Amino acid sequence: MIMRIWHGTTMAEKSDAFFDFVMKTGVEFYEFLLISLWKGSDSIRRFAGPDIDRAIYKFPEDREYWIEMEPGVTHSEILSGFVVGAGSELIE
Repeated sequence: MIMRIWHGTTMAEKSDAFFDFVMKTGVEFYEFLLISLWKGSDSIRRFAGPDIDRAIYKFPEDREYWIEMEPGVTHSEILSGFVVGAGSELIE
């Protein structure tokens, strides 16, 4: 399986119209991917409890929308600091 990530830029005044366009023309073909950013593992534990790799479904509506409720989540540490390419430099 290959995950395809697409992104683009539009002018702020056209963002609502573009969102509506994408919802009408493309979303039926897509699955959802949610990426949330946390300060660290302790922040996640306060939300998810001691087993931070377990998915959390806290709302009654969760069962209404999800076809499959995956039991786990994946965490990746984000490393930052370098711009790659010509004239690479350390970002502080």
